[in-house]
Amino acid sequence: MQKPVPLTYAQISALTKNYATWYSYIYNEVPLARQFKPLGTNGKLITRKYFLQQLLTGKVLAFSIGQKRHPIYQLYPYEGKDVQLRTVSQRLAQDALYQTDRVGQPLPAFHFTDLQGKTYTPEALRGKVLVFKCWFIHCVGCVKEFPEVNALVDKYKIYNDVIFISLAYDDAPALRKFLLQKPLQYAVVPNMRNYMDKVLKVNGYPTHVIVGRDGQIVYMTNTAAYVDYAIKAAL
Repeated sequence: MQKPVPLTYAQISALTKNYATWYSYIYNEVPLARQFKPLGTNGKLITRKYFLQQLLTGKVLAFSIGQKRHPIYQLYPYEGKDVQLRTVSQRLAQDALYQTDRVGQPLPAFHFTDLQGKTYTPEALRGKVLVFKCWFIHCVGCVKEFPEVNALVDKYKIYNDVIFISLAYDDAPALRKFLLQKPLQYAVVPNMRNYMDKVLKVNGYPTHVIVGRDGQIVYMTNTAAYVDYAIKAAL
């Protein structure tokens, strides 16, 4: 078990020496979508929401200092002059805060029909773990992760109570043509732009939404890498 190890000034300086170095670090080591133990600048435990709100100020940055049951993130003051670094940190915090606020809310009412003509309703899916992928054809990041999310479908195909559904902006003819070249193993529901933007209020693409057996949202993330963790938690 790795013990928390506070970072030195030299370590922080090295990790923030330029935007590329910092972004590579936080993308791999400090993803805000995952579950983590949040510590303030004084090393004391704070709430996840307050942690993210502090990041929104742009005066602090988040760093990983160890891992027990969950990763441990601590806030450290940032006095650097890199505007891009500061701005992106604030944007990532804003996205994570939005997603955190949605957790525990029921998934908005729906009646979906996929490309195969199969329908999905809350009543029919009660007691199931639902894994939604929100995307559209011209979203490069959405399509790039197809192999990763297809692997998840393969991994959980032995579970009859885990249902994978993708909601797409595009109409059925465009999706059928596109999916011949880029297969997606999720059920694909066309013409979902209004539901995603106006009802579910997705704030970025791709977005993954995991819904528990009780119909409530248990996890939202823009990163496919954390969907597996969320499914395990929901099960």
